[in-house]
Amino acid sequence: MAEDEEQLAAMALSNMLTSAMMRAYDIEHRSWLYLWERDGYRWLLRFRERRPDGVMCAWSSRFIDLNRDVILADGGNVDWNLRAARLARDAIKTE
Repeated sequence: MAEDEEQLAAMALSNMLTSAMMRAYDIEHRSWLYLWERDGYRWLLRFRERRPDGVMCAWSSRFIDLNRDVILADGGNVDWNLRAARLARDAIKTE
């Protein structure tokens, strides 16, 4: 079976962005995205739209859900409350 290069890229990119974002939150205490982070999350958003069955790091997936508007805009403050994003997503699934 051939490897799915796009899927492998999505998983690698989401894992790298998760590492960067954890550092941004825990160490740097910043509330904005570097351009390369925004570009990476925009690629992951397009991947998810193309491939709803695709897999990425769960942390990055929740981060995208919570910060979609900031990712698509050219600025804005990042929301770090990923628990709220998960709870909101779970509430929609149970309705």
